[in-house]
Amino acid sequence: MPSKELTRKIYIFATLVVGIPTLLVIFVMIPYYNKINIVNKNSYDKRVQLAIFEQRRNNLETTRQDYNKIKNDTANISKIFISKDKILEFISTLENIATTRQVVQKININSNQQIEKSGTMDFSIEARGRWDQLQYYLTDLEIMDYYLNITVFNATVDGEAILLNLNAKAYSQ
Repeated sequence: MPSKELTRKIYIFATLVVGIPTLLVIFVMIPYYNKINIVNKNSYDKRVQLAIFEQRRNNLETTRQDYNKIKNDTANISKIFISKDKILEFISTLENIATTRQVVQKININSNQQIEKSGTMDFSIEARGRWDQLQYYLTDLEIMDYYLNITVFNATVDGEAILLNLNAKAYSQ
């Protein structure tokens, strides 16, 4: 049987062999592992932030490109809006179309106060005529320079005549 001294030395050696690596793991490796995880998380956060900034930059570039496309077409775009001083010209255009197509029409427009508040001019048109007249009348309304958004379209047949009721919006500036 080994002596007590030898057994004690074996225990000390075994304790050192197991204890030193355990202490290294506890006091060195675990803190470094935690630091590495923190660095990885920070790195991931930075990549996400960079991706967000790149997306914003791309959105800004796309917006600039769209703006430049629109800027070149400003004259055509501004024609679709009815300025407040050209409402009479707009109504005259509607009347000229009706006269040209031999359609009887009645126009009802909301007051100027409502136009100023909403930026849209709501109006209704009652038009009466034969099918061939109304067909060209509607085509002429569609190809006008002004943008009309027809919200309600009703057609009623009265003998040979057709009665159209249109509710529409035109955009003003």
